[in-house]
Amino acid sequence: MPSSLPSAGYVQLNLEGSLTLNISIIVIRSCCTRPFLYLRYVGWCILGAIGELQDSEGNAVDLDTEDIDEETIYNYQTDTGLEHAIDPEVTRLHSSVATTKTDVRINFKQLLSERDGNCVWTNADVSDGMHLIPFARGDEWLQRIVENRFHEGDDEEDLADIQINDIRNGILGNSIIHELFDRRDVAVLKTPNPIIQCQHIPAMHQRELPEDVSYPQGSRFLLTRAGVPRPEPPPKVSTGLTRKVGDRNKTIEKLERARQARDGGQRRQQGGEALDAEAIVLHFWANTPAARERRAKKEADHKERVKSWRAGVISC
Repeated sequence: MPSSLPSAGYVQLNLEGSLTLNISIIVIRSCCTRPFLYLRYVGWCILGAIGELQDSEGNAVDLDTEDIDEETIYNYQTDTGLEHAIDPEVTRLHSSVATTKTDVRINFKQLLSERDGNCVWTNADVSDGMHLIPFARGDEWLQRIVENRFHEGDDEEDLADIQINDIRNGILGNSIIHELFDRRDVAVLKTPNPIIQCQHIPAMHQRELPEDVSYPQGSRFLLTRAGVPRPEPPPKVSTGLTRKVGDRNKTIEKLERARQARDGGQRRQQGGEALDAEAIVLHFWANTPAARERRAKKEADHKERVKSWRAGVISC
């Protein structure tokens, strides 16, 4: 448990004691009228399992409360636990489709244009085909996400054959949104989901749409900022004396570490490999009930095949 409180304007969310997030209250309120529902949603998204939101003393939080205090700490707890480490080979996977094959990209955009028309948020005529799971991750990475995702019911769409350039992994957005999305400066909050319902999303301006275009019925896709950068501290006034070379080098190293953290360059080490934020999330998802059930079934099928093979050998 971190000993320090989050900064002014932020709350702290601890996920199973494995990960700590400092989340801007501005972002929370812009996404959801029930701030504690949003915190629970963030926990569910990252850990891939439904859990309980608790205060710093372990008491359950009233999710319908509309007010939230800054500089407070909350915990997201599930009964899943972490028992399976991510396959390090998957973290190094890249798309098997060469990025130089522009015809593949063009076809992806054409199919999205036929489905979405223009930018789904601004209605801009000139738009890009955005991959929800990055193109560079490749098909196997996407399959791992599909296999381990949360299932809401038996009527959920079958995504067993989905590939990275499938338009179900895409959406049409203008070039500015595309760039922000690729940098993970913005995200898409889809409702309803297992935590947040459409009525919990703040009312937004409804722009005038072409006659052949309509908003989706019964669902919303909110484009939201992924975070608000903290203000930089004011520069210190020089005293006129130059520091020693060793001190300057330490300062440069500290500034470089701060820059990497600000640019999203923080990494978690596992087995000597540097994992980015998406790999960390996939690590958590590898421990969801769905993932455990899949691995158990795979192991049972393997044992059954070995048993049948052994019986065949003995009968010979």
